[in-house]
Amino acid sequence: MKKFKLISIFIILFLLTGCSSKNINVFSDNTDNTYNTYNTDNKDNKDNKDNKDNTDNTDNTDNNLPDTVRWFNATYAILTEMNNCDYNLVGGISPDDTFAVLSMHASLKEYWDIVDKATLDEQLKWLIDEGGHNKYLLEEYKYNELSDFTREELIYVLSDESFTDEDRAYYLATYDAVEKYGENAIVAWDLCRAMYLAAISYVCGYYTYEEAMDISLEIATKLQSTYTSWDDMVNSYLYGFQFWAKEDPFNPESESYERIIIYNELKEKQDGPYSIDWNHKLIKEW
Repeated sequence: MKKFKLISIFIILFLLTGCSSKNINVFSDNTDNTYNTYNTDNKDNKDNKDNKDNTDNTDNTDNNLPDTVRWFNATYAILTEMNNCDYNLVGGISPDDTFAVLSMHASLKEYWDIVDKATLDEQLKWLIDEGGHNKYLLEEYKYNELSDFTREELIYVLSDESFTDEDRAYYLATYDAVEKYGENAIVAWDLCRAMYLAAISYVCGYYTYEEAMDISLEIATKLQSTYTSWDDMVNSYLYGFQFWAKEDPFNPESESYERIIIYNELKEKQDGPYSIDWNHKLIKEW
């Protein structure tokens, strides 16, 4: 979208109405610019998975995973749960589960263009070192001069019928993420996905276990130094998903909303992935 569109529409609406945003509902008036992941009502809870039958024969279970690796698993536990996999396993599945591994190979090829170690390394480099989606979001924020708007003004502009719901989700995510986290707007979205790729690539045989864990330690250290808590990291991750998927996170039918629900459910579990302290000292334990 060209930057003049937002500004010109704002000027026109301002001249016509005095820029009052009363009675305008663009998704939700989330005035504190966060998803409040820890306050979301679990009224649409998914099926209880606490008693999931785990017949995996590998030793990557919660009983013997080092705490640092458990911390790694928590960074992508939302996706693991959405995929009906086991957050007590590295990558969510066992390397001995032939069918699951074949399916994961197909997914890596379809959604990531990963077919070997070289293409895997390229994707991880983009996410970790080259800015990933966060770089693109910051460019959009600057190009569209969103810093010139208050949130109320932006909501008002986006209420114009020329904008789609996807546009509104996209620009609100861009604005809110930068307002909340500055240059680290959706770094969590990139780095959590990098953590998942490193883990699943061990499962698929692209990396050895030690290689995958070494890379994960590097990424996890960046995450831990950038955010202050699991809530903080997940908020940034959710902004990233909203930006990427262009979805309203307050629509109960959206995947954004589903991720909020899943996070709250997992956080409530006494022995869940987020029971490990965010500030756990991350060390090489493999």
